[in-house]
Amino acid sequence: MKKPNVLDFVDYRDFLNSYAKYKKSTSPNWSYGQWARELGLKSTSAITMILKKQRNMGASMAKKFVTYFSFSDKEKDFFEKLIKFEKASKGDKRLLLLMVEEMRDESEDDDNSQRSLFFNWRTHALREMSNLKDYQADPHWLKSRLDIDWSESQLAEHLERMQEAQILDQNLKATDKILSPDNRFSRKEPITYHEELMELSRRAVLMPFNQRALNGSTICVDESKLEEAKKLILDFQIRLSKLCESQSGDEVYQLSIQFFPLTKKAS
Repeated sequence: MKKPNVLDFVDYRDFLNSYAKYKKSTSPNWSYGQWARELGLKSTSAITMILKKQRNMGASMAKKFVTYFSFSDKEKDFFEKLIKFEKASKGDKRLLLLMVEEMRDESEDDDNSQRSLFFNWRTHALREMSNLKDYQADPHWLKSRLDIDWSESQLAEHLERMQEAQILDQNLKATDKILSPDNRFSRKEPITYHEELMELSRRAVLMPFNQRALNGSTICVDESKLEEAKKLILDFQIRLSKLCESQSGDEVYQLSIQFFPLTKKAS
């Protein structure tokens, strides 16, 4: 039995039931109890109730499944939308099918742009990694050097997309092509991108002190100087890049700067 692909389904429950059948056919000792433990659940009741359509899947449960399946960004977005559409359709299969088909049409359009590559920190990291002194154009090596939540096959697929977009050449080396999104990106795409960067910053707190610089300043701001302040930040970003960037580096670093209000005006 072939392992099911979430992108082939209209109903997320059908996907989960198909996956359960696949696991049982390939691993005779596999059980719902084992599945529950791997998902971090105390019992199988939550899984079985969802599969039997006795309850809807909540956000926390969806996150567990996304992690369990190691979904790509596209698969994760598709899976989460299937859950959302199932609730919105209220069991009407025709309406559900219509919503999913519209989503697939939009997804195919997105694949023809650079947006999904641009708003993905892994794209930029992989591109810069080709300048490392010990660089090896091999997904296994890249995964060993980059703290990434993808399988080697997912990584290889992303590298192929970068080659198709001419961001990497046939030897997986960075080209001179400038990567930029078109004007059709949604508000969600940059939000997700920066959320993931902030998660990387959170994890960086645990790194050795001599490998990172994490600083914060809380200041009272004159709003008339905001534009000048943002320009200073951009100037610093450019100057630091010129100082540190190398065609033969030792490691790839991420520079993230956040400047935002902590207070809000009284209504």
